[in-house]
Amino acid sequence: MLQKRIIKKGLKPTQRDLQKLRTHERIYDAAKLLFVTKGYFETRSSDIAKLAGVSHGSVFSHFKSKSEILEHLHNEFLESQIREIEAQSLEGVSTRGRLIFLLDLLWASSIQNIKLSKAMFAQGWLWDEAREETYQQLTGRLRRIGEKILREGKQKGEVRGGLDVAAAMNSLQAQYKESLRIAFRGPNCEAEGKKQLYQFIDIICSG
Repeated sequence: MLQKRIIKKGLKPTQRDLQKLRTHERIYDAAKLLFVTKGYFETRSSDIAKLAGVSHGSVFSHFKSKSEILEHLHNEFLESQIREIEAQSLEGVSTRGRLIFLLDLLWASSIQNIKLSKAMFAQGWLWDEAREETYQQLTGRLRRIGEKILREGKQKGEVRGGLDVAAAMNSLQAQYKESLRIAFRGPNCEAEGKKQLYQFIDIICSG
């Protein structure tokens, strides 16, 4: 965002830069609050401007669209999840237990911020190439964590023999997304979505 661009250029911020940064952050924080509480599709740009205390035009002088704000939120959301996962020590935990821990943490965050998560699922395919690249870099970090768990599980004999780790991760990612879609249908569907996810983990770990 704006702060990162200033740092990247190695420039000492001027008072005007700082003012722009504060305005940028107010708009971003207002949008985040509205997307989480009201919903992305239910939030208008005028709502963001009003809550941030800026003109309607200011919103689009800092962000190209609501979708761009959502993209930044998604990356922030994913980055925080990755940091929390990387900070955990799961030494001595079984492969199944480690996979469940990883996916439960991601699942809980998605359900807790369900309005935001639904919007991310719906809008992700509209992101441009640069946004997609950033997303792939972040999900790549998650993928490497999962692949490491599976490789170590193979060494311990805790996963299916002859398991193709890369193919298994592709399938696990697809199942996770499908299970979330099921959960998004309503409060009574969350248990079914998680049940299907756990069943898939059991198939992988049926060593």
